[in-house]
Amino acid sequence: MSESQMPPRPTPKDEPVARSNVGIWLALGVAIMVVAGLAMIVTLAMGAPPLAAAIAIGGGVFALVAVQYLLWGWWLGPKLRRDAEEENR
Repeated sequence: MSESQMPPRPTPKDEPVARSNVGIWLALGVAIMVVAGLAMIVTLAMGAPPLAAAIAIGGGVFALVAVQYLLWGWWLGPKLRRDAEEENR
């Protein structure tokens, strides 16, 4: 195929693509969850007093709620709304 028959090469966009730090924050959140979970297991396995166990379990539940809020409310929410708006057009 000769060069005259090939379609023109697309030009790159003038605007640079903005990179998101969501992956870094998500990885950090997962790492914190893993450390908190391991700390809770160790606390309970060592025969901690009931108050320490309650604090560890409550902290774990709070961390799960925080991760759900970040994933569904803050990160995925705008993406889902955008997709729904594009489908309605």
